[in-house]
Amino acid sequence: MGSIALLAAVAPIFAVLWYFAARDRFRLGGEPLALAVLLGAVVLIPVAGVELAVGLLVNRIDGVYANALANAFLSAAIPEELAKLAILLFFVLRHPDVTRPAEAFLLAIFVALGFAGVENILYVLESPEWEKVALVRAATTVPSHAADGAVMGYFAARTLSDNRHRNRNLVMMAAAPILLHGLYDFPLFAMESASIAGHGRDATQDWALTTLFSVVVLAGAVLILVAARRVLRRERAFAEGAPMALAMGGRWRRLLGWAVLVFGALYLLAGLFILAVAVSQVLQFGLAAFDDGGKALGISALAWFPLLLGGAMIRTGWRTGRAKPDATAAAPSRRACSKAATTVIDSAADRSRGPVVQLVRTHRS
Repeated sequence: MGSIALLAAVAPIFAVLWYFAARDRFRLGGEPLALAVLLGAVVLIPVAGVELAVGLLVNRIDGVYANALANAFLSAAIPEELAKLAILLFFVLRHPDVTRPAEAFLLAIFVALGFAGVENILYVLESPEWEKVALVRAATTVPSHAADGAVMGYFAARTLSDNRHRNRNLVMMAAAPILLHGLYDFPLFAMESASIAGHGRDATQDWALTTLFSVVVLAGAVLILVAARRVLRRERAFAEGAPMALAMGGRWRRLLGWAVLVFGALYLLAGLFILAVAVSQVLQFGLAAFDDGGKALGISALAWFPLLLGGAMIRTGWRTGRAKPDATAAAPSRRACSKAATTVIDSAADRSRGPVVQLVRTHRS
């Protein structure tokens, strides 16, 4: 059972990792990707110590909602997102292979998923009901970490491609994922705190908490897709005129596409299953069995991430798996690709009065 639980814990991590890797339009070596995942996983150790120390102080705060708000932001969102940001800025983006804004976006997600992977393994393996924990975390928590990384990566990409608003984008790299993470955790901490304290909650409070959780979950799913689309659109603008040989191709990429399609189908089926459970329970017992619909809304919210992300993964996997590589194009070396991309970005940066390559070099110094 231990090996099955471990597989259930890591499978959603690889699913989301492969989805974003399949969407990468350029060659990015495995070294910076592996570095991002590894450092994102390792940073969980010091963050856990900080969260434990802060949690001891925060738990002294009276009031269910004040305590939940402090736990969500001070004990979880702020230390976790600042740690991921430090890993991204001071280690991952300094890798010499990182030359494009889209790579900063991709690597921020990989850092977040490395962190989420270790956290997911710990939660799933220590739970006696690991099947339910694995399903719920695969449907919400893992994609939520990916959404936090996508928001951070989006502003990281803007930082590298827009020198005029660099300071604002740097602030948003920390503020936006902290806000999204805190709003996701707040209703969960509030319900847990009320349960521990033995305080009863009326239907209005249940509706408010579950609605907030549902909105944040839906917003996270939408942000992943919108941020990826905008970064790739910005990347195409900067890479105008880049040689086609830079595009990813080959048998391994097509296999990756089919793997993403399979995981997307599993995510879609999981979302439909969760939604069917919520609907069947409402039809069988009525809304009264779910505190006038509050819990039913919360259960149905678990299906939104798998449905949206599963559909996007199927679409990307289908396109990637069916892509026909250009047999006549000679695959250049990584150094040639990097040099070509740098030349293209330099010319695009001159047109937009934002010297991207100079900004990257200044950031690394």
